[in-house]
Amino acid sequence: MESSPSTILLEDFGQKVDLTRRIREVLLNYPEGTTVLKELIQNADDAGATRVRFCLDRRVHGSDSLLSDGLAQWQGPALLAYNDAVFTEEDFVSISRIGGSTKHGQAWKTGRFGVGFNSVYHLTDLPSFVSDKYVVLFDPQGVYLPNVSSSNPGKRIEYVTSSAISLYKDQFFPYCAFGCDMETPFAGTLFRFPLRNADQAARSKLSRQDYSEDHISSMFAQLFDEGVFTLLFLKSVLSVEMYTWDAGESEPRKLYSCSVSSPDDQTIWHRKALLRLSKSSLPAKTEMDAYSVDFLIESIAENEIKKRVHTFYVVQTMASGSSRIASFAATASRDYDIHLLPWASLAACISNDTSDNGVLKLGRAFCFLPLPVKTGLTVQVNGYFEVSSNRRGIWYGGDMDRSGKIRSIWNKHLLEDVLAPTFIQLLVGVKGLLGPLHSYYSLWPSGTFEEPWNILVEHLYKNIGNASVLYSDLGGGKWVSPVEAFLHDEEFTLRKELAEALVQLGMPVVHLPNHLFNMFLKFACGFQQKVVTPDTVRHFLRKCKILITLSKSCKLLLLEYCLEDLIDSDVGIHAKDLLLVPLANGNFGLFCEASKGASYFVCNELEYTLLQKASDIVVDRNIPPNILNRLYSIAKSAKTNLIVFNVQYFLQLFPRFVPADWRYKSEVLWDPNSCPDHPTSSWFVLLWQYLRNHCEKLSLFGDWPILPSVSGHLYRASRHSKLVNAEKLSDAMREILVKIGCKILDSNYGVEHLDLSQYVCDGDYAGVVESIFDAVSLNGGTTQTFLDSLSTEERDGLCKFLLDSKWYVGNFINDSYIRSCKRLCIYKVYGGGSDQDFQFSDLENPRKYLPPLDVPEGLLGCEFIICSSSIEENILSRYYGIERMGKACFYRKKVFNRVRDLQPDIRDRVMLSVLPNLPQLCAEDTSFRECLRNLEFVPTLSGILKCPSVLYDPRNEELYALLEESDSFPCGVFQESGVLDMLQSLGLKMSVSPETVLESAREVERLMHKDPEKAHSRGKVLLSYLEVNAIKWLPDQLNNDQGAVNRMFSRAATAFRPRNLKSDLEKFWNDLRMICWCPVLVSAPFECLPWPLVSSRVAPPKLVRLQSDLWLVSASMRILDGECSSTALSYNLGWLSPAGGSAIAAQLLELGKNNEIVNDQVLRQELALAMPKIYSILTSLIGSDEIDIVKAVLEGCRWIWVGDGFATSDEVVLDGPLHLAPYIRVIPIDLAVFKELFLDLGIQEFLKPIDYANILCRMAKRKGSSPLELQETRAAILIVQHLAEIQFDEEVKIYLPDVSGRLFPASDLVYNDAPWLLGSDDFDNSFSDASKVVFNAKRTVQKFVHGNISNEVAEKLGVCSLRRILLAESADSMNVSLSGAAEAFGQHEALTTRLKHILEMYADGPGILFELVQNAEDAGASQVIFLLDRTQYGTSSVLSPEMADWQGPALYCFNDSVFSPQDLFAISRIGQESKLEKPFAIGRFGLGFNCVYHFTDIPTFVSGENIVMFDPHACSLPGISPSHPGLRIKFVGRKILEQFPDQFSPFLHFGCDLLHPFPGTLFRFPLRSASAASRSQIKREGYTPEDVLSLFGSFSDVVSDALVFLRNVKTISIFVKEGNGCDMQLLHRVQRDCISEPETESNALHDMFSLINGNQHKGMDKNQLLKKLSKPIDRDLPYKCQKIVVREENSSGGISHCWIAGECIGGGRTLNNSAVAIQKSHHSIPWACVAAYIHSVKVGAESSDVLSTEDVCTSDMFQVSMGSIPNRKNFEGRAFCFLPLPISTGLPAHVNAYFELSSNRRDIWFGNDMAGGGKKRSDWNIYLLEDVVAPAYARLLEKVATEIGPCDLFFSFWPTETGLEPWASLVRKLYSFIADHSLRVLYTKARGGQWISTKQAIFPDFTFHKTHELIEVLSDAGLPLVIVSKPVVERFMEVCPSLHFLYTHIVKNSVDST
Repeated sequence: MESSPSTILLEDFGQKVDLTRRIREVLLNYPEGTTVLKELIQNADDAGATRVRFCLDRRVHGSDSLLSDGLAQWQGPALLAYNDAVFTEEDFVSISRIGGSTKHGQAWKTGRFGVGFNSVYHLTDLPSFVSDKYVVLFDPQGVYLPNVSSSNPGKRIEYVTSSAISLYKDQFFPYCAFGCDMETPFAGTLFRFPLRNADQAARSKLSRQDYSEDHISSMFAQLFDEGVFTLLFLKSVLSVEMYTWDAGESEPRKLYSCSVSSPDDQTIWHRKALLRLSKSSLPAKTEMDAYSVDFLIESIAENEIKKRVHTFYVVQTMASGSSRIASFAATASRDYDIHLLPWASLAACISNDTSDNGVLKLGRAFCFLPLPVKTGLTVQVNGYFEVSSNRRGIWYGGDMDRSGKIRSIWNKHLLEDVLAPTFIQLLVGVKGLLGPLHSYYSLWPSGTFEEPWNILVEHLYKNIGNASVLYSDLGGGKWVSPVEAFLHDEEFTLRKELAEALVQLGMPVVHLPNHLFNMFLKFACGFQQKVVTPDTVRHFLRKCKILITLSKSCKLLLLEYCLEDLIDSDVGIHAKDLLLVPLANGNFGLFCEASKGASYFVCNELEYTLLQKASDIVVDRNIPPNILNRLYSIAKSAKTNLIVFNVQYFLQLFPRFVPADWRYKSEVLWDPNSCPDHPTSSWFVLLWQYLRNHCEKLSLFGDWPILPSVSGHLYRASRHSKLVNAEKLSDAMREILVKIGCKILDSNYGVEHLDLSQYVCDGDYAGVVESIFDAVSLNGGTTQTFLDSLSTEERDGLCKFLLDSKWYVGNFINDSYIRSCKRLCIYKVYGGGSDQDFQFSDLENPRKYLPPLDVPEGLLGCEFIICSSSIEENILSRYYGIERMGKACFYRKKVFNRVRDLQPDIRDRVMLSVLPNLPQLCAEDTSFRECLRNLEFVPTLSGILKCPSVLYDPRNEELYALLEESDSFPCGVFQESGVLDMLQSLGLKMSVSPETVLESAREVERLMHKDPEKAHSRGKVLLSYLEVNAIKWLPDQLNNDQGAVNRMFSRAATAFRPRNLKSDLEKFWNDLRMICWCPVLVSAPFECLPWPLVSSRVAPPKLVRLQSDLWLVSASMRILDGECSSTALSYNLGWLSPAGGSAIAAQLLELGKNNEIVNDQVLRQELALAMPKIYSILTSLIGSDEIDIVKAVLEGCRWIWVGDGFATSDEVVLDGPLHLAPYIRVIPIDLAVFKELFLDLGIQEFLKPIDYANILCRMAKRKGSSPLELQETRAAILIVQHLAEIQFDEEVKIYLPDVSGRLFPASDLVYNDAPWLLGSDDFDNSFSDASKVVFNAKRTVQKFVHGNISNEVAEKLGVCSLRRILLAESADSMNVSLSGAAEAFGQHEALTTRLKHILEMYADGPGILFELVQNAEDAGASQVIFLLDRTQYGTSSVLSPEMADWQGPALYCFNDSVFSPQDLFAISRIGQESKLEKPFAIGRFGLGFNCVYHFTDIPTFVSGENIVMFDPHACSLPGISPSHPGLRIKFVGRKILEQFPDQFSPFLHFGCDLLHPFPGTLFRFPLRSASAASRSQIKREGYTPEDVLSLFGSFSDVVSDALVFLRNVKTISIFVKEGNGCDMQLLHRVQRDCISEPETESNALHDMFSLINGNQHKGMDKNQLLKKLSKPIDRDLPYKCQKIVVREENSSGGISHCWIAGECIGGGRTLNNSAVAIQKSHHSIPWACVAAYIHSVKVGAESSDVLSTEDVCTSDMFQVSMGSIPNRKNFEGRAFCFLPLPISTGLPAHVNAYFELSSNRRDIWFGNDMAGGGKKRSDWNIYLLEDVVAPAYARLLEKVATEIGPCDLFFSFWPTETGLEPWASLVRKLYSFIADHSLRVLYTKARGGQWISTKQAIFPDFTFHKTHELIEVLSDAGLPLVIVSKPVVERFMEVCPSLHFLYTHIVKNSVDST
């Protein structure tokens, strides 16, 4: 049964703003207490009031004359609020709109949200006020005022002309106060807030909190305490007064007063600076204004007035219009509709009265009024901050995007660009008022600061460098800038004397408190802060020109200080150019780096004596020992110009004792008697004594001649020019050595040294060789040159000396000497003749040999040595490596390589002599035969020498016939039979081989151009030979169709073939196919046969075909001349394979050119036989690359045979259901077998749609207005069906038949998709149910398409939808506007305005996705999937044309839970706190979902059987109104996907089919395009897919931590879909697995956790749990620990994060009153969890499944390594309320608890400036932290201790910094809990190592400098000293001072007991 619109439930389902619920939300965000009064002061200041008065009216007024009886209960006590400003009409409009503040564009006004006034509903349900001539009463609940409008629940009465006071005296008399008489217009404003009593609170829908008179009195007292801060930065208000009006009194009595003392015009002018500067364009340059102001504080009690005056110095700044921040403000206003003002001010309390100064110097943040934000500064900071709408904090954080990020950046700019310069100006201005005292320096920020105030501090110190704000004693005292100042070193022992000395030298030294000193060093990064340090003093002294005037003692003091911070090795660098080195001659030298200046030597006494002549470079030894010792230590470092004297430096000073020109001289004449500058003989002897004792290596003095010779000369000690001791040599040898130039040592001077042997050699073999080569090297010649001076006998004698066998006994001769000896040219070699013809040579070049045996000497050359005896031969062979050359080697190296150079007769004679001895030579050299085989020595007929292996035996006649004229046979003497037989052993060819055939073919190819006829005949010969012999060279067996005889021969020929021959034969046939040798036909045998224009008589077989293929390939290939009877030959030459596709195509191309019609019967017969063969071959090519070539060749050509000619592909069709001649021809049936080929080559099987469309067009023109005949109708409908299957690329006009059979354009027809509407009797009648969407349409005559054409076909062909026509016609009637009574004046808020403010409160960024995760978690979902779908969906079948804008890219969010009816109701109510009944619901405000409007204006979702679509603008969905801006559609069974496929197909993801109930929830948020953003009233920013990807990236960075604390959601995935037809691609996935620990006996309350985990069937329900927790618990709080593994997976791989979590439930006696109240009102459970990050483990990316519990339990994941510790250093502990909050706790673990949060989840409730519900929330959070989180943290440490042991990683989990509140209280409670409950979390090495409690432990004393060594010693002695860090000990000492800490008496008692 088809569905109809009447059966589809289209229910109004828009989001709504309930006024009472909205007010409750305001009250939740605006805490009770003085916040209410401050909001009223803010409004008065914005209105320009100068005076504000509050009055507690205790009177009870009459109730006789009231507007209605219901108002009587509000005539009791009330709070009155007066200011002297009058409401304007704009103010009346503004106060009536919640969140629609008109101040938004007025940047100078404090209030910008329009919600602050509504905080008065904390006090009352019926606020009212009088101003000018009106009295206004608000009644949001609509229950007290008469005739109140639900849309505007309130009244405004013009009381002057109506004399309202006379008619309703009791009603209006309470307003007669502070000058108001209710008869004349009131020149001010007076609010009245009657206090809500207990009975009214019980019935109120706004607040259940009652307020008494005492509450108001308490608020007054608190406001009085904050009075100065309240007035400090206001623009107009000068005084705030508080009164009480007791019953019976005629006027109120003043209690408190806070005011600007004696405000003069100048003060008022200063305070109104913002009003002046903001009402015009920004100034051209920055405006900065400073002034002092006094505040008078008065309190009156029992007629006693107490007064105090506080003075503040205020500096205020407006940035210039050209500044960075002004440009940013302009961009924010233009792009984000955020109006900002670059204004800020600072105030410092400079009063001398110290009673309240401590409080007034506690820095607060202000946005004109104080915010509950402590800055940590000692000045008050005011700025045009972007604050949260409840004014409880400023926007800041890195977890936001877009507008939220803009607000955060603005605040950062305000701190950097405005407040930092203002702070500098404040310090400049106040220095003259306070002077250089503590009160002045206390204003400077010091310590650590929380974000974002640390930015202000950093920029203050960064930019203050040039301001004169520091005091110095220089020049009698003056203020200097930090850039100029030197901060003094207060730790130096003689700091006073040092400072005096430095000031004398002109250094501006500044004395600062230590904390301020540290701040300068930490933050002064904008300039180089100078500090008095040894380094800065050194720099200063280098530039000081009067240092030389100081006394020696002063210089020594400066020297001592300048060296204080330097290690010895750095002195040369850092003390460079300091004139502080004391010298022996009384002067001071400069420090410098080593080798970069004058060197000064530190010497001992002996060295000092030796250097008497060099006193100017020796350090004075007559200085204080400590300085001398330090200088000696510095000298030892060898990094400065101070040097410890040694032999190296003695060497440097050597020219002072010997003539300098001796240096580098190899020899000098030494004559000390006649040359006074020569060293004496005695000094020379002492020199050798010094060298012997102090010089390890004589090579140090290698530059100086110090070795004496017998000739009276001194020689340099050199390894390359040694002296020789010749005492043991013969006279002849000494004469030879003298001739050569060797030096002989004179040993009479006692020259002795361990190193002397390196410079003097003995008179043996080695000594003589070394001495000879030293002499050669010294004189720069060669051995040949020096040996030339020797006679033949002397050379021979030297050779015999060196070859004497005695030197070789024992093998002691070094190889290097052998190599040297081989270089001597003293050996006889052959000269080419007899042995008498000789010459001398060395043994190296060329290489020498002993001559081969039995070789004539005439063949020997200079390579062969002449030996006098066999002993010499033996020595040369054994020690000198001289080998004897063999005969084979001799021939190869000395004969074969020059065989071509020999005379032919000599060559032939030599080679013929070698051949008979071939066996013996091959035995000697196995490769000799191969060498000879490849040696070209055999002459041919042409005289060319060739190797035997390439020649053929001429005795073989077959070879001779094939190679008749080739140069391939030996000639001459080598033709002799015997020689030929020997050549056969060297490879002479004896039979025909494939190579022979190839050579013959190439010979034919060479003849082709020279002699074509001869080439043709020789080709015939070769063809004939191959027909007979081809069978011998088959690479494979032939096919089965070959002859039996050929197969037999093939088997025989291949039976004994080698295995590797196959590839060679294949190459043979391939080569043969490529050579041009095959005889071919020159002319065509038939006249019409295609034939190429060629004349060659031979062709390569590759281009040749047999005559049987004549009609197939003749156009492009050659035809063989003759027949080929050999199947083997045809097969191997490729003639048996089918012709190629390109050849066939060329043949078809030529055949079709001139044969459109074939009349020749013979030709037609030939073609009839040939064409099937051609088509058959082409069919076999289908699917190959070759068919593509065929297509390209035949495209557009005439190639299709149709029996009598050829046609093109466009002229034929393969098959056709209709006979459409003469437009197209059908291929005959006999060729249908080739259907596949024809289709593949582009022949149409059927007609194209455009052809059918043209047929319809021609048919329409022919028929005109006449109906079609039956046959024509059938044909037309058949054509229409064909057309519906195609998508036209361009617009085509299509004609369709209507119901009467006439043809009309498709656009003129309508298809009936709403038959139920047309069948209705009353077409104009509307549905009676107002909540249903009604489709109304006028009666219109429509031409309906023919009934046999379906709606789907009609839709595709452009026929209009009746349903869309009806929707379009009824669109105007669906928008219903609201109208109210003219006098109604209630508060209200537009839905788009409300959503806009929610977006301002919920920053753009990953927090939005967390909100969706939160909703899924609260709904019990186990998985959440985010998807970015870039698909552009269809826009045809949508609900309305406006919805087409939302069919583009969208963000999806899927979870596997289903919306309940309660969920559907809640999501439509903004601010509905429906989740508060759920014990662990994360969301509690009903606001978070609406942050999706950052993306979209049309959020939609599917869940269960419902589709819900929201449209807050009420302008896109059909049939909705502003009061019901949305639709809910129950889709099950109603086929909505068929009726509106484009609209609903985007929901077909994640298993949703829109046919059956969807077992999950799928949100779709179509992204707001730029055009849609320009029209949006919610947000004017577009959102692109790239923005979503950026959001995904930010979300992916933090999502793994977020999963740790969730209870239900186990998996979060992120996908992207690039478009239609694309699959979803995974970007990121996180999965969580929990491993619960087994229950222990001491933890008997584990069943409590079953409710928290959602398992009520296993444990108690919520009420039972709360009841149990309310009772006292005598045992420990229930707790448990578990391991958690969170796995991340993305494209780069996977990583598993390991956590250990401890959770705890509070209750019983730990609950305080506030906690009990919260628990009762919100049903909150005091539960908390703390998670410690252990480490991460990389896992493979191939698996996407999460580790099972068993895998995790048995794996080593929680086994930590040293690499885990560095990761802990960057860990930043965060606060969680199941999902992460943008709160850094400073703890080394994450903290999760059921905190009370601000509604935008950006901070937890905390502060002491609240009362009532706000204070209860703050107290609840403190209770959670101290009494639930702290125990959970402690149990976690206990668990981690047992898991990972006492390592550094464990100690990193201890919080060691107390930090800021409220986290500081958690740290204190943690240490207290560990101590009180004796948890074993401390480790001691005593008694073998064990975990102990604090009561058993002794904590170490870190004031002792060897703490760790002491722990080891005492632990070994048995004392339980624990291994902890110093900060942990300090925390225990602060919290539990009674614990055992290590003191002296403990150590003493331990030692005594030992």
